[in-house]
Amino acid sequence: MKKVEVAKVTNKEREIINLISKFRFLNSIHIQKSLKHKYHNRVNNWLNDLVKKELVCKIIDKKDVTKPPIYCLSQKAKYILVESGNINKNFLKWLYKEKYRDEKFIEHHLSLADIYIFFLAKQKNNTTLNFFNKHELRTYKFFPEDLPDVYISTKTKEVSNRYFLNLFEEYTPKWALRKIIKDYISYFENGDWQGNTKEKFPKILLVSPDENTKKHLNFFTRSKINIFEEDLSFYLTTKDKLENGNTENIWQKVE
Repeated sequence: MKKVEVAKVTNKEREIINLISKFRFLNSIHIQKSLKHKYHNRVNNWLNDLVKKELVCKIIDKKDVTKPPIYCLSQKAKYILVESGNINKNFLKWLYKEKYRDEKFIEHHLSLADIYIFFLAKQKNNTTLNFFNKHELRTYKFFPEDLPDVYISTKTKEVSNRYFLNLFEEYTPKWALRKIIKDYISYFENGDWQGNTKEKFPKILLVSPDENTKKHLNFFTRSKINIFEEDLSFYLTTKDKLENGNTENIWQKVE
């Protein structure tokens, strides 16, 4: 078998590769904020170098050239990821078709990156933030069968919090939204989480595409849950509120 030549990368470029592997699709602003780097031009230089090395693909919207380019990994990046360890083998098989994914798929993952930036901005100095996307959760046996888009944990010396988060799009049918809520309630009642961990059941965060969908989710969830059950809680917000960057009072508890 012919050996594939892979260009050498710097530590910072390796960090960017690992970051893109986590979210699958990112723009340079996502990367700059995730790295907490001051200079946008420096981030662009790293990205351009990775594109030249054929480790990262650059996707440009030809219909709207004002939109920032989107970056995903190329097939050659798998050799860098394997060196880093802790990578889902199935994810490595997807790399050859990442840049050919449809627009809805890409936009959904970019929105998840926006949500990560929201939580990162909210993070305090003494807080540890862990953010796991769906493809990172596939090896965990006791998670819901229909995995959340994201599992989040925040931890200080005194307090830890855990969340399941689902991001709904405007094209998601209402029956699919209702099914996810019913599945969460069944998962809670079955006790899979409680039987496999010593942690409190995660809060469930549902991000709606608009206010009308949020109202629908609120009404349906209220009709299905026992509001006196303190260990099962749903919180709602809209995508706009998250993307606007306001970190205060954006979550509405279903009660």
